[in-house]
Amino acid sequence: SYHEKSIDLQLQQKDLTVATGEVAELSFFCWYGREQKLSFNDAKLSIYAYRSALDCIEAMKSYQSEKAEYLYTEEPYRYPTDGLIKLSETMVKVKEPEEYSWRTELALPVLDAGCYLVEVELSGSVSGKDFAKKEQAMLQVTDLLLYTENSNDTLLYWVNDSKTGVVKDAELQITGFTYADMWNVGETGTKGGFLAPEHLVTNADGVALQNLKDNEASAAFVLIKADRKSVV
Repeated sequence: SYHEKSIDLQLQQKDLTVATGEVAELSFFCWYGREQKLSFNDAKLSIYAYRSALDCIEAMKSYQSEKAEYLYTEEPYRYPTDGLIKLSETMVKVKEPEEYSWRTELALPVLDAGCYLVEVELSGSVSGKDFAKKEQAMLQVTDLLLYTENSNDTLLYWVNDSKTGVVKDAELQITGFTYADMWNVGETGTKGGFLAPEHLVTNADGVALQNLKDNEASAAFVLIKADRKSVV
């Protein structure tokens, strides 16, 4: 229990998106006994870059194909770092949670536009008992924004740049699949694997329409390419 010198750390959000020039933060909930004394060591922060947004999609597809194997184990799924570009490995200070907030944050460095895998290793002690926790988060830095609206058998995509406005002639690669919490994609309950990618291009208003008739997908990975920019 929390009253026996223990702590439960949970990363609040594992998929982050920020605009260029903005600072991303990793936010952790910290549950421990109020009468216990919590102290953090410096955290090890490692940042890896995917070589392309498509490589990032492939990593997320692998997760959706394997996640069920980890549901009933104590080991969380780990995105592999092989083949990624390691940008940095630094030790950073961890702010102790304010009283009754139960939360602490780690600010990440400002990064160029791209797709990243962030690893953080937290450690410290609760009233003298040591603890350690390793977490991963996906981070996208981009000014491209995607809005969707579903109407009957049509899905509307609207692509916008937060700095310049609507984006015409943006290329969309849509890979649909049936999402299920308890199953891997391609197994029972998911109605098959990933669908063949569908390609659309936005018009002068930044809009593209997808016909959903006979499309059984409940989720999709969308790769957007526009003006040498790309986003998932």
